[in-house]
Amino acid sequence: MKEQVYTRNRPMNAATQARFVPIQLTQATKTPLRRLRQVGKSSLWIKDETQQISGAFKFRGSMSFLSRQAVPTGVVTTASTGNHATGLSLAAREFGYEARIFVPEATPEAKQSRIREAGGKITLVKGDYEMALAQATQLAGSGAATLVPSYDHPDIVAGNRGIFSEIQSTLRQAPTRIYAPIGGGGVISGAILEMAGTNAQIIGVEFDEFARTHAIVSKKIGEIAPPARPAPASVEGIAIRSLGGHTSSIIGAAQNLKLAAVSAEQMAKACRLIWQQMGIKAELGACATVAAALADGDQPGTTVCVVTGGNIGGDVFNAIQNNDNI
Repeated sequence: MKEQVYTRNRPMNAATQARFVPIQLTQATKTPLRRLRQVGKSSLWIKDETQQISGAFKFRGSMSFLSRQAVPTGVVTTASTGNHATGLSLAAREFGYEARIFVPEATPEAKQSRIREAGGKITLVKGDYEMALAQATQLAGSGAATLVPSYDHPDIVAGNRGIFSEIQSTLRQAPTRIYAPIGGGGVISGAILEMAGTNAQIIGVEFDEFARTHAIVSKKIGEIAPPARPAPASVEGIAIRSLGGHTSSIIGAAQNLKLAAVSAEQMAKACRLIWQQMGIKAELGACATVAAALADGDQPGTTVCVVTGGNIGGDVFNAIQNNDNI
């Protein structure tokens, strides 16, 4: 595992922080915090977002956004192939809105079915995610719908802060450290903001083939070059080449943020462990935090890993459990 400490000395001003303040979301499920292991005074806990209403944390951000933003046409839109589309579709249904979801035509039918079951109306797009996003943006630009970002918006980040307020509420104190994944930056940004003022160490975990956070927030690059091979199935949530503008700013202002990177093989090992020992069926990318914590070994104090979602296809999950190539 590659690891580095990233420290910045540009704290956010109060006006900026106020844009990311969470609100109470009674519709979101308070997810379990379960202990994986205890060795002496060292304990490792799992914040299990697979038990969220949508099967992943994304519902929190969508509910937060829709609770604050006007949707004049009663139609919301986005581009997604998985958790964000499902979370937004469910949140839209709570508000009585229509959700128009643009997905690449190569999206597996199982994922499309989950989106439809959540109430989303799918439009298949020839090409990749970027082309689907272009169509969602075009629809929003016409005034026919409101675009709901997956991660790069203050209201989305504010919703994600609930994960970390729940951790502190359950433990009745801040943990010693929190491992949070870095995809577009929405979860890690929620952790940074919610844990500000505590002594908790925050470790942001990336997929090693897409490790780019340090370079991006240091303004060396806008995004990393495409890797030589496609990302394995079920890591798409953290296999992202760029970061959002809002999330980059939050990460760049973080104090004593440590970055770590793990391989697909390490994530698969962690996926098997939490399934076999805890019965948690998680996506491969959601297991990055557990993989990083295991690589760091037993550490003093209380460690919490955020496992962000469990929307994984049966074939992929079985291959991981059987230790097949992924």
